[in-house]
Amino acid sequence: MNLRSFVSCLRDTIGIAVLISGLLFGLIHESTALPIETSGKDGEIIFSSIWTANSPKFSRTSLESEKEFHYQAIEVNVPVTGTYTFTSKSLTNAYGYIYDNSFDPANTNLNLIAQDDDSNGKGQFKLTALLHPDHRYILVATTNTPEATGKFSIMSSGPTAVNVLYKVDNISTIYSSALSFSSQVFHRPDGDDDEFYYFQAIQIGVSVDGTYTFTSGSNVDTMGYFYNSPFDPSNPTANLITDDDDSGDDQQFQIDVYLRAGQAYVLVVTTQEEFMTGSFSVSTFGPASVSIMSIIPSTSQPIVLSSTLPTVTSSYSSALSASSQVFHRPDGDDDAPYYFEAIQVVVPTSGTYFFTSNSVIDTIGYFYSSPFDPSNPLMNLIMEDDDSGDIPLQFRIRVYLESGRTYVLAVTTHWDSSTGSFSVSAFGPGPLNLVSITPSTSQPIATSTAAPTVTSLYSGELAGTSQVFYRPESQKDKYYYFQALQFTVSTAGIYKFTSVSDMDTVGYFYESTFDPSNPLMNLVTNDDDGGDDFQFLIEVYLQAGQTYILVVTTHSGYTKGSFSVKAVGPVSINIGSIIASTSRPIVIQSTTPTIISTYGSALTFTSPVYDRPEGNVDYYYYFQAIKVTTSTAGTYIFTSKSDIDARGYFYINSFDPSDPMANLITEDDDSDFQFQFRIQVYLRPEITYVLVMTTHREHAIGNFSIKSVGPALVTFMSITASTSRPILTPSTAMPVPSTYAGALTPNSPFFFRPLNLVNDFFYFQALQVAVSTPGIYIFRSNSSMDTRGYFYQKSFDPSDPTVNLIADNDDGGGSLQFRIQVYLQPGKAYVLVATTHRHQITGDFTILGVGPAFASL
Repeated sequence: MNLRSFVSCLRDTIGIAVLISGLLFGLIHESTALPIETSGKDGEIIFSSIWTANSPKFSRTSLESEKEFHYQAIEVNVPVTGTYTFTSKSLTNAYGYIYDNSFDPANTNLNLIAQDDDSNGKGQFKLTALLHPDHRYILVATTNTPEATGKFSIMSSGPTAVNVLYKVDNISTIYSSALSFSSQVFHRPDGDDDEFYYFQAIQIGVSVDGTYTFTSGSNVDTMGYFYNSPFDPSNPTANLITDDDDSGDDQQFQIDVYLRAGQAYVLVVTTQEEFMTGSFSVSTFGPASVSIMSIIPSTSQPIVLSSTLPTVTSSYSSALSASSQVFHRPDGDDDAPYYFEAIQVVVPTSGTYFFTSNSVIDTIGYFYSSPFDPSNPLMNLIMEDDDSGDIPLQFRIRVYLESGRTYVLAVTTHWDSSTGSFSVSAFGPGPLNLVSITPSTSQPIATSTAAPTVTSLYSGELAGTSQVFYRPESQKDKYYYFQALQFTVSTAGIYKFTSVSDMDTVGYFYESTFDPSNPLMNLVTNDDDGGDDFQFLIEVYLQAGQTYILVVTTHSGYTKGSFSVKAVGPVSINIGSIIASTSRPIVIQSTTPTIISTYGSALTFTSPVYDRPEGNVDYYYYFQAIKVTTSTAGTYIFTSKSDIDARGYFYINSFDPSDPMANLITEDDDSDFQFQFRIQVYLRPEITYVLVMTTHREHAIGNFSIKSVGPALVTFMSITASTSRPILTPSTAMPVPSTYAGALTPNSPFFFRPLNLVNDFFYFQALQVAVSTPGIYIFRSNSSMDTRGYFYQKSFDPSDPTVNLIADNDDGGGSLQFRIQVYLQPGKAYVLVATTHRHQITGDFTILGVGPAFASL
């Protein structure tokens, strides 16, 4: 379906609003909020989209628990009775279904007309069915492989064009709240009859019949129960439609249910374990927006609460350091020491208690009936936990304690020799006396004197003069700069080497000698991304007096830049750079890239547009055509750098935007770092080439630069490409930009932002937003800070930041910036709150708004 035929099907002002939505939207699950009617000619594409990690999932088998396949569903009808064929086109192995009237993801056999896997060849489906007019059909496109993602298109053929009414499951609604000690409690179905579970009841209403998906998001293990209204907490099986525990990701529920307009429903959010508290969100996807409202349900009979319901909180704070006691913890590395602190627990009131940790280190908790003997850590052990806490990598221990008895909580770490501050919160029916003790041992604890405590640093640079080699497991047609670092240690033990650099580094560790022409000889170990931010982390046992070589190189060929290496071990290391000898020459091609050329520009609202290859046929993409010439034949590499997700197309002789496949040599999307293209191509001096810089997402704009590396300088020159036929673009007005510049300072107001798991405050600035024209607007931040945005309707209350919240985003704009896309109406008040991902951060920021008209900020 081309854009002109799409526009012709829009018959009123609602249709025009929908078109604006489609033009400006960059997110798959947040497309137009109203049904749209489109049609495709025989054999043409009728629908294009992407399966992403956020697409809804279902089970293609009869096992409801196996929701592993992303899908998208569209409603279609036909004007003439006849046999119609639907085929897929994708690089992903696709699977297709056609349903009569409705599609239930929880029962994939219900109303099924036809299904197919590979009848169209190359892993693509071909569905053929007899369809009738004035009838509703649902076409479901999914994948043949679990968790697969990718772009796809659907084409149709038959007696006449097929009408696509709307994309099913495409409207998202988000609700955020929290379970706390003041929340209502009940005995949930399938729960322990002697235990209580906090819950929140949410009234649900829809305006359009269809299947809706409700997915939770939380650091708490959540459960969901879906009811026909009313819901009675004292009789939780009455009116129950369905429930779910872990069908979503990370121990979250995902409920697929068919809802009818005008019917009241209740979604109950609770937890898998009793007495659990924490923030949560519920995301909904369906054929229309969902009305969501928290309610206090009535009970037909009293819910009798135990007198031991946890209400009292006790706390303890301390730190593990190099002077803390050590032991060999259960299930730990027998050769490694773990620092620990023993906390004596005195209980005045019997009951169930919860102990949770909070720390920047990965903690583990062991709970003992006194006494605790560090040399025999399994004796008197009641229970242990590693990562069950609300906060990532923190423990949560639930245990029944008796009054008058003494217990010991041992706080230690997941990794050996880790140090850092920590706190423990305990809550239960009464206060606890938490006191640090030094426990006695029945036998000595043999610990190595080589516990890692000493840090050594080395800084260097990979440059055009650095040595080169063909690193192990690399592409043989490109070489890699490297630096060889030699050292010995005076004390045997375990040492850790981590890199820090703006480059994506790789480390190779050798014993005795290193030969760049034979890089597998003497290789002990290697690592690519074991550290943070694409850095290597190598942990290795070193012998005193032995010579070792650490080779620092890069993941991508020809990469240059500065780096540092941090070594942590029992003693300091004197690290020095060496020139490694080779047993045979390393042959470098005569076209070895050595000379760098650069070009900088920007894609703006005034840039030319076209329908790029493999793009969404309903949208257009801004581009810039750049003439490329060189004086020397050879292999050249072109890489982009931008905050936008860039794509590059490389042409020989000329480029015609209306025929973008003609003269195309090669293309690339994300082969370089951070969603940038990397094109390697052989160039001749007597030939003209054209590099087209465009974007992965439609309508994206922003600054960019291009770097070429090759045997000679490259001349870049922006050109205006001629077209052999007109490029039809939407008749609607071009997007209108709005900007705002501000700053977060220590004098800015602060709040506890929604869904923040740590009780820290965040500086914010609230911006009132008003528009004169309805439509979809996009707001993106730009700052050296890691920003986060929250969008509210009517008003914003910093003391209750979930009220009136419409949407929020953290890193959707790339480079740790937020991107919020929202439908706005004139005459209504909106508030955009700009804050930060990390607490108490200050700095300057700007916000760019784009929409069908100017947005007042």
